[in-house]
This record gives sequence, structure tokens and C-alpha cells, in this order.
Amino acid sequence: MRARFGVTETGSVWFSEQEYVVNAIGYIVQHLVVLLDSAQLVEGLQQVYRRAMRRWSPGRPATADIEGVLIRGAQGVCSLTIVWLV
Repeated sequence: MRARFGVTETGSVWFSEQEYVVNAIGYIVQHLVVLLDSAQLVEGLQQVYRRAMRRWSPGRPATADIEGVLIRGAQGVCSLTIVWLV
């Protein structure tokens, strides 16, 4: 998959609905390879939202872990590899 942004503050990659078309990708695959353009590396989530909202209309906010419960091994990929595109 190609990530829209990389966020150094959280060590995360950000996908919009355009990249993450099939929700099952985050649950079914064992090993995920993400392509990230080095020009799309930002410092914090605020920068992601500023850049993203210029192009997309904001949707309704949501969270999946509102109670802050960590469950290891329940679902998701086993490994993540990020390939830098320069």
C-alpha cells in the first residue's frame, strides 16, 4: 500500500479512504509493505490534518480504543515494512 503521510511524532503512517479501500487489509494480511514518499514525512498529526483537509472534506471523528485497553495479538499485521520513495 502507499501511505499518504508518515508521522515522525507517533512513528505512524497515515492512510485516507483512497489508499485504504479494503478495510480487511489491516486484519487479514500477515506482512504489510507500505510505500512512503519522503516528501510526505511530517512532524506531527496537526500537519497531517492541515494538509489532508485541504484536499478532502472532514468526516465524522471516531476512535476504536476509547477505553484505552491494549489487547496484544488480537488482530492486525505481524510485520510492517516501510519502503522510502525518494
